[in-house]
Amino acid sequence: MVITFAAMYYYMAIRKDKDYTIRALPALNAIPEAVGRAAEMGRPVFWSPGMSGPLNDSAQGPQVLASISILEYLTVECVKAGVEITAILPLPDALPLVEETMRTAYISEGKPEAFNSDQIRSYSSLSSRHT
Repeated sequence: MVITFAAMYYYMAIRKDKDYTIRALPALNAIPEAVGRAAEMGRPVFWSPGMSGPLNDSAQGPQVLASISILEYLTVECVKAGVEITAILPLPDALPLVEETMRTAYISEGKPEAFNSDQIRSYSSLSSRHT
């Protein structure tokens, strides 16, 4: 891995005249529009990481953690627009992460009193089938 990073740094250093751009994900650009539409209709926004395995599962864990970072962005947008957000979570393991992520988003927008832990709903119907 160190060799890969060193090679990448080397090739970026010798090509200083070239501008590197990072493309935005279209789905992330659509979030403010969707939240605005929910605000216009007076409807809540629902978030879920999907049906997945435990956080320590190498196939599903990183996807759940990535979706939690998207939850932070979504929560900030909902707080700005005054839209209620509900997180539906199939993983009891991720409950503290989700709660703290949402609480932090409310605090960063200056509305810590608007956060309610009842906005987070957990169910674990699939986890009992796998055992």
